[in-house]
Amino acid sequence: MDGRGQEFVVMDVGRTEPFYVNVSSRRRRLVAAVSRSGLALCLPPFFTSVGIHNTEKYEEVLVILEGQGEMRITGGPTMDLKVNSVVYCPPRTEHNVVNTGKTRLRYAYIVAVAED
Repeated sequence: MDGRGQEFVVMDVGRTEPFYVNVSSRRRRLVAAVSRSGLALCLPPFFTSVGIHNTEKYEEVLVILEGQGEMRITGGPTMDLKVNSVVYCPPRTEHNVVNTGKTRLRYAYIVAVAED
């Protein structure tokens, strides 16, 4: 946990039993309808990080597909990223994803509005 009582999670999905996530909120609206997702690449030596940014009102999940790197939380932990890692980043978290390897860092990210 960080100083705000928020928990950061890194999982190795290559060694984890399948799990399922309920995507509906308590307000009976589909959270996925207001979410966004994408794919990001960090290609050295020209683009080694995505830059410091804030999740604001969103939750973010990263799934590492290739390479290695770090997620650096401002005022919080630095987490190692490797293939099959899944990282959860809570709302209102300033962070940066940095490629620490000699190959590209490729990951998928999923962003959704956090419930109140």
